Amino acid sequence: MTSLENKKKRTNFQVRKLEANPQRVNSDPGALLNKHDVANRLEVNVQTVLKWARLGDLDAIRLGRRTVRFTQAAVAKFLARKGSK
Repeated sequence: MTSLENKKKRTNFQVRKLEANPQRVNSDPGALLNKHDVANRLEVNVQTVLKWARLGDLDAIRLGRRTVRFTQAAVAKFLARKGSK
């Protein structure tokens, strides 16, 4: 199998996976989002989300040493602040 065929196979799998599990949007402003959810919604890298949390720009909830969650309200507040600058 050539690398192009292998790449097409992986891409088709990713599309099927997305179609099978569409991302659910929860309308509850208190719902917790993980760093990957926030990065996808803001269209940035996960490390950027963690940096904003570390700097205090994005309110985060620490659930342990490595576990961080964000509320939808915190993300909306962050977007409002960034949009006004």
